[in-house]
Amino acid sequence: MEYECECHGGLVHNDYVYSDRDNNCFKILEDLCKDLYKGFFLVNPWPERRFIINSKASYHGMAALIKDKSGKTNNHGLPIRYSVQCVFLKKTIFKPENFFDGVATYIHELCHMFGGDSSETFSRGLTAAMEIILKNTDTVQKAQKNGWRHSYETNKREPYQISQFLFHQQKDNREKRRLHRGYQMALHQI
Repeated sequence: MEYECECHGGLVHNDYVYSDRDNNCFKILEDLCKDLYKGFFLVNPWPERRFIINSKASYHGMAALIKDKSGKTNNHGLPIRYSVQCVFLKKTIFKPENFFDGVATYIHELCHMFGGDSSETFSRGLTAAMEIILKNTDTVQKAQKNGWRHSYETNKREPYQISQFLFHQQKDNREKRRLHRGYQMALHQI
């Protein structure tokens, strides 16, 4: 079954032994979000970290969610609909040139606490998250230079590309649904 799932782009390995560099890069993304989004992302504890190591997976990230019925809202008045238990990021994000892709994907996955990909509250949350990051480009650049750079070479991309990448994540969501159908077909064939 695992082979069929992997062939169809749907397998996430939870037992991957993370390198210190990968763990450090994941922590850089987490620490950046903790710093920039106080009161915005209501997570306690912060989500577990996992990697998507299937190179055929077309998506960059996923979030494991649990329905939150507490009625809480964040400091922007957005209702918290889900508790983000785990964030899965594709292993290929952790390369020198992919810092901004990593930031954008991590933020995108955390925004799922506001709703699913096609929900209005998710879109409002993603828009507010972009506004916050665009107002704090100095902090983002420091995270890249003082954190990511120590693990990898210097990245030449600009912080404004984060917002462009977040919009492209919407396209990836359609691909996730297509892959899920492929996963279901693979299970049916077994």
